Amino acid sequence: MAEKEGVKFFRKERLKKKEEFVRLFQEGFRYHSKQYSLIVGRNNLDFVRLAVSIKKSVGNAAVRNYEKRICREIFRNRKGNFKRGYDVLIIIKHPTGKFQKSRDALEDLFAYALY
Repeated sequence: MAEKEGVKFFRKERLKKKEEFVRLFQEGFRYHSKQYSLIVGRNNLDFVRLAVSIKKSVGNAAVRNYEKRICREIFRNRKGNFKRGYDVLIIIKHPTGKFQKSRDALEDLFAYALY
């Protein structure tokens, strides 16, 4: 069975190292909405990488994990449409609690930054 592009979220598509985050904060472009901040920077690779960050003051662990899962899921479904060679950091400012609201807010930011 053939898989569509963008169906899986591979480990190589994650930002992990401190140096990568520091570079992104220093050189990246920032986009904001009520719930999210998006920091986007070039990575000289042939794919897009993602990191999701949320403060501990936002809800309890279950809420924070749910919000991160939503962000990763939306990214996973849309990454085939993005320009190649970017690092993306999503900073969650406020929990939405609703998948539809999160999807709409993130799609607007992604459209502005990565299409």
